[in-house]
Amino acid sequence: LNTLTSTSGTSEDLELEDDFITNRQMRMNYWAVKGLQARYYLYTGQKDKAYSAAKEVIDAKTISGMPVVELSSMSDYGGDGVKFNSESECLFGLWVSDLYNISVSLLGGGPVSGSNRTTIDPSSMLALTSVWYEDLFRETNTATDIRYRKMWSQTLGMSTTTVFPSIRKYYVNRESDDSEVEGVIPVLRLSEMYLIAVETAPTFAEANKLYEEYMLSKGNAVNAPFISENDIQPELEKEYRRELFAEGQMFYFYKRHKMETMWSKGSVTVSENDYILPLPNSEFNPNKK
Repeated sequence: LNTLTSTSGTSEDLELEDDFITNRQMRMNYWAVKGLQARYYLYTGQKDKAYSAAKEVIDAKTISGMPVVELSSMSDYGGDGVKFNSESECLFGLWVSDLYNISVSLLGGGPVSGSNRTTIDPSSMLALTSVWYEDLFRETNTATDIRYRKMWSQTLGMSTTTVFPSIRKYYVNRESDDSEVEGVIPVLRLSEMYLIAVETAPTFAEANKLYEEYMLSKGNAVNAPFISENDIQPELEKEYRRELFAEGQMFYFYKRHKMETMWSKGSVTVSENDYILPLPNSEFNPNKK
């Protein structure tokens, strides 16, 4: 359920002269602002404020008492193409023309079957190996985890003997005669609000309660995983990676925690300079591109 996609649950199905207040998750709406606050407060170490902002989003209700946004579940995933959970639990996102073709050219894979399926070229595409894929979901119940079951496909490489896991997060359902298919790139999601609230919860009981609710929605039943504060960061690092894969969030998780190693690049030591993003040339000279 995401009442930001329509007017249902507000004043009870308003008849509108225009559709400006529909699909509000594609605009910087109120709940997106609260989500951005939660992210900012977490990044700047203001944990109490981060928790309050994230929890406000989690607990948000419409006038009729319905949740504004709910965590995604198995029903939010499609069949051959993926109706990714960004649509169901998105607080703010970008609507991108021809996202399908852009994604396939970068990530490979595509649908489970059909003529639009492509092969993986590891020299030019962003691909995982099967070893890293299994490590990504280590310690989860892969028989029920909806990300493991629905968010990835196994795709042949240029060599027919090698199979690569390819993420299907941005592959939307498409018609056979549609050359351009628009799709959503999520910027802020309810799952991130849960992860922020877990990290900043005032008690371990609250952190466990939120994490159990979050993980259950992903198809994993957990029971009181956190006993001490030292348990939280390692577990959240794994879950940020699984849930927000290909969304650009892990860099900031690593930077916020001043981590000197990154997953899949454990042999490389990351220095402070590596976390400083270079300014575009146009910032120095507007005539340069």
